Amino acid sequence: MEKERNFQVISNFILKIIAIVFMTLDHVGIFLQNLENTYEIGEIFRCLGRLAFPLFIFIIVEGVRHTKHFGKYILKLGILASIFLVGQVVFFYCINNKIESFYSPVLDVLIVALTIYLLKRKDKYSFFAILTIGFILTSFIVVNVERIQNINILWLPFYLRLPYALFDILLALGFYYSKPLAKVILKDGGPNTENLVDTPYERYAENIINAFVVLLITFIFYLTFKTSGVSYMFFDYQAFAAVSCIPILLYNGKRGYDKAWFKYGAYAYLPLHILIIYLIFSLI
Repeated sequence: MEKERNFQVISNFILKIIAIVFMTLDHVGIFLQNLENTYEIGEIFRCLGRLAFPLFIFIIVEGVRHTKHFGKYILKLGILASIFLVGQVVFFYCINNKIESFYSPVLDVLIVALTIYLLKRKDKYSFFAILTIGFILTSFIVVNVERIQNINILWLPFYLRLPYALFDILLALGFYYSKPLAKVILKDGGPNTENLVDTPYERYAENIINAFVVLLITFIFYLTFKTSGVSYMFFDYQAFAAVSCIPILLYNGKRGYDKAWFKYGAYAYLPLHILIIYLIFSLI
């Protein structure tokens, strides 16, 4: 069993660091693509950045699953989403009204957290998950109808849309149900595997399922949009998101370093790093 545990070397803290680093590369890549002679480098950064979002969704699902104070948890996400929303509106109406593609993945994370929490409750309130999932599907349909029909749908402004939409909720549902599925697989395997429930082997089985979820959903989306001829945002290179299955396979299920400064610093970093990158590239 000790040998198996050695493969699980990445804590929740390390996952957050990995996700933050690749997210930063992605956002730097956006600006590099708009400069002369750096477009190819920007493409590389954006491809690397594809690893970030599946990891953030995974972290959110783990957070909702284990938090004892969901109210505080969702409040922090709500404040963060509100900051991005205000920033988008101010930037669009006061600085540059040509940023319709300036979506906020934080809104994705907020809606995903609400959905998983409602499903986790397993009571009458779980029914309200239909509303959050319905909003995700609406956003997905609106964006694709616009692109297919080459029209503008004004009743759902860009700052209220989910950039990942269906992609994120499918990942989240796969991550959430991997735990009970891993238990079922081990118990149904007979006496050779049922005694592995609630051991590091169960964590490893869960990781394999989660990695498969990333690979399957990424492949389905990439293949669908490639064969349909519809360029859905960044799915031309979204296939690189599949690489995020590697740190997920190495996840040990432990919280790791969890000091307050890092938790709140990570929330603050999300809007601040975009502002800093924007200011730096404005001076170039």
